[in-house]
Amino acid sequence: MNARGIILIVVALVLAGLAAFFARSYLVGTPDVVAEAAKGPKVLIAARDLPIGKIIADKDFEWLDWPVETVHPGYVLANQKKMSDYFGYVVRSSMVIGEPITVAKLVQQGDRGFMAAILKPGMRAITIPITRITGVGGFLFPGDRVDVLLSRTKTDDNGIVRQVTETVFRNIRVLGTGLRSSDAKGTPPRLAKTATIEVTPTLAEKFRVLQRLGGITLALRSIARDQDPETGEMILDKNEEISEVKSMSWDAEVSSLVEPLEIGKQRIKITINRGRQREVLEFKRDKR
Repeated sequence: MNARGIILIVVALVLAGLAAFFARSYLVGTPDVVAEAAKGPKVLIAARDLPIGKIIADKDFEWLDWPVETVHPGYVLANQKKMSDYFGYVVRSSMVIGEPITVAKLVQQGDRGFMAAILKPGMRAITIPITRITGVGGFLFPGDRVDVLLSRTKTDDNGIVRQVTETVFRNIRVLGTGLRSSDAKGTPPRLAKTATIEVTPTLAEKFRVLQRLGGITLALRSIARDQDPETGEMILDKNEEISEVKSMSWDAEVSSLVEPLEIGKQRIKITINRGRQREVLEFKRDKR
């Protein structure tokens, strides 16, 4: 091989080496370029799977850096909104974890379609009147769960008028209240006069009867069910079933000044007719 051929081979090898070097440098540097391109605005995303009817609360959303070139106009951006602005909204269309939040998939209390979105399939929404006393002093909010108490007077078998309060329904979900905030500065919000609750079709009928029997009071349930004996942490109550397990308390169980209940005793009436005169006598007797 002559000298010219050797020189050409050497030059070709050098050029091939330079090409490989530059190619490697380009490939190694590519991730930095991609990472730089991925930086963009913070987009609000679902932090967990959100089913239809879920009332938005803390820890349901989170912020995530999003590639600027793929930001959709409907996404919620950190420089435009606060996460807390959407607390209390209801999921209109289900979302999966990591999915960007769009306003079209949420509905605000008071907007058209809010109640239909929040209701679970097969359930009904009814509204009952409440006061400061019967409505937990204004501390009822959408998503809370309550027990329903009925207070009434009842005449026992001995003719004595008694006071009794009975827990008739448990674990009822509150869908909304009639709370309205005033626009004037320094004016406190007015307390709600009504509460809208979620019940089964049968319970909707029973509630109408219930309102005619006596006074209704709502008792707010804790969000925690029990305490873990090892960690001491509160365990969330995941039971969403409505219960009709009943319990009651009589006036004699509350105050020692009230005559005790006479269980198993009743009065018997005897009518005596003497010509045109009629006399009714009452006697107390034990049941055998």
